[in-house]
Amino acid sequence: MIADTSFLIDIMKSNNSALKKAKEIEKTGNTIAVTSISIF
Repeated sequence: MIADTSFLIDIMKSNNSALKKAKEIEKTGNTIAVTSISIF
């Protein structure tokens, strides 16, 4: 899965819904990836 910027910002802000979703994705064995543009 490629995370979009708003999802990453929500995670950085410790948004409970985003954190829960990230944990759900990781539990399925999927990797959360980011694009190079999100890194800058």
